[in-house]
Amino acid sequence: MPKLLLISNWLPEYRIPLYERIIDEFGKENVCYLWLHESDPDNISRKSKKIFENSHFSKKYLKTPFGPKISIGFTKKVLKLKPTHVITLPTTYLETWYIWFIVKKLLDAKLILWDEEFEWIKSFKRRLIMPITSYINKNSDFILVPSNKHALWQINQGVCEADVFLFPNVTNIGKDTKNVNEIQDIKEKYSLKDEKIITYVGQLIPRKGITYLIDAYYDLLVENPKYVSETCLMIVGDGISKIELFKKTEKILKVGGRVIFTGQIENSELVKYYSLSYFGVVPSVNINGEAEPHALVVNEFMALDKPVITTNMVGATYSLCTGSLKDFRVREKSSKDIKKQLTKILNMDPFSYQNLQKSINHEFIQYNNYSINIKVLNKIINKNTK
Repeated sequence: MPKLLLISNWLPEYRIPLYERIIDEFGKENVCYLWLHESDPDNISRKSKKIFENSHFSKKYLKTPFGPKISIGFTKKVLKLKPTHVITLPTTYLETWYIWFIVKKLLDAKLILWDEEFEWIKSFKRRLIMPITSYINKNSDFILVPSNKHALWQINQGVCEADVFLFPNVTNIGKDTKNVNEIQDIKEKYSLKDEKIITYVGQLIPRKGITYLIDAYYDLLVENPKYVSETCLMIVGDGISKIELFKKTEKILKVGGRVIFTGQIENSELVKYYSLSYFGVVPSVNINGEAEPHALVVNEFMALDKPVITTNMVGATYSLCTGSLKDFRVREKSSKDIKKQLTKILNMDPFSYQNLQKSINHEFIQYNNYSINIKVLNKIINKNTK
């Protein structure tokens, strides 16, 4: 029986259902979880022990010359567990270099990298370490990626195509027919009537490209005054750019438009805001060599059958927005492109909009499916050794 070891530096809520499926498939006694970093260890310990029978991490770390923090206890634990397969972080995390050495040289187990990197302009530091990361990727056993775009990046780095597997990012958010009254409460809170709500959900930081969405919405209102009363821009989230974005939206207010800043909303409450939306926008950009590896909010908009506009710097653009949403993909840092897509969706007649929603629902179900993840893991485990 295979013994799986999952090594990570975070435990987001949306990954918990996947880990539970993995445990159901392979048995609690055959799945272990190791926490790599020392940040927020008590919270991770509490969350992980609810899921995993074998959940471990150490608070004693060594700082290496290259930057990664390595735990002596962590190393001993990996060797003691003797896993047959190790699923871990991409090689952009320098700690993975060390994990690769333990797994491939000391354990001779199968190393599976879970990597969401795709082609974009890299930072100087990223370009500097790329020869090493490419070497480790090529000399690992398997790579898990969320889309064909991500897979192509791995193949271009020299990874064998047969060793790259599509492994979708999945959300368990769903339609909640019980929250109709609560949605009405939100509408009353913000004095909303029948406006078509254009929604951004996420951190308010420069890399998210929100300024380009604000510019696009302003241009939309100036060119099409009817949308001043028919639409509303809702920005859900918090972050370091909040004050800057407040000031940026003043020009929208001057032409009579509305912008709602909700602040941080609990994950459990977000479904109501997705339900309230007419469509979403994920305008992420490349800043200092960083892009958006996936953007789970795309899944979450689609889970509620909502159209979503994404830029070419969003990983989900190449996994989820490839069918009916392909026409709503835009270039990064282009308010002009965003405005064009805002106009296209707002101008849809009800019949066309409903047909788009049906297509979104069908395509979403095909991708957002935990059974695909389990099938991939079984295929990897049953695959012949290199």
